[in-house]
Amino acid sequence: MEYAVRTFNLCKKIKDTVIINNLNINIRKGEIYGLLGQNGSGKTTTLKLILNLLKPTSGVIELFNEPITNSSKEFLKKVGSVVEYPAFYENLTAKENLEIHKTFMGYEEKNCIDDAIEMVQLKDFEGKLVSELSLGTKQKLGIARAILTKPDLLILDEPVNSLDPLGIRDIRNLLDMLSKKYGTTILISSHILSEIEQIADTIGVIHKGILLEELDYESIREKSRHSIELIVDNVNKASFLLSEKMNINNFLVSGLNKIKIYERLNDSGKINVFLCKNNVEVKSINIKRDTLEEHFISLIRRKSNG
Repeated sequence: MEYAVRTFNLCKKIKDTVIINNLNINIRKGEIYGLLGQNGSGKTTTLKLILNLLKPTSGVIELFNEPITNSSKEFLKKVGSVVEYPAFYENLTAKENLEIHKTFMGYEEKNCIDDAIEMVQLKDFEGKLVSELSLGTKQKLGIARAILTKPDLLILDEPVNSLDPLGIRDIRNLLDMLSKKYGTTILISSHILSEIEQIADTIGVIHKGILLEELDYESIREKSRHSIELIVDNVNKASFLLSEKMNINNFLVSGLNKIKIYERLNDSGKINVFLCKNNVEVKSINIKRDTLEEHFISLIRRKSNG
């Protein structure tokens, strides 16, 4: 398996505070990897370490199988990024800012600026001064600059901040296109689970600088499945009846009185009647959708409680 980014026991310590703690992430080439965490969890620091903007206290970072050192710079030609708030020359137009970036990068493709503007839908704003642009439009301009050189790796820190729902949809579609059409590897950080869930091939959950979990596409979908949720007075008897009498085996017992059944979702009425006839009191029965959000909140709480 080819990897675009790997970190090995990556640590960052500032004075006596550990910001990143033995972080091991594995981003496959061509995938969209969502780094998910609360504000202050270490997401931005991780991205800065990968971009060599910060130096690790210890550990190793590999980009395209090459270790990053203090003097590494060639890898930057393969990488586009927007980390934190994108800075521009405010007294120049959006297009002029992109032209400066193209010159700085030594990139020769003739139509790359027009292509980038079109991809982020900034045609109506290319001639406006950056000082006249809204925060959301500047965010799009930052992404246009990041994709201008058609990088192999695109790193975006909270890219949908300041965007309205239509802008968020446009960026989501753009990232999906870059991944599928150009094979671009995309590392995107966010604290907004719903956005990450819709687009990511893999999600890494970071909390207080520690990677709690990496979930691939199938695992993400598994965490977001539907179930029949039962609240019963006797969970042991109900479990026996479901398994031995109704041949239902795909269920989970949660707590003292809750059962989640992940099959025969159209048979909730029959299940209710059967349990009641066999002297199991069903206090409630509902069709529920397990959410990834619930899983991650539970994961973070368990970690916080030690």
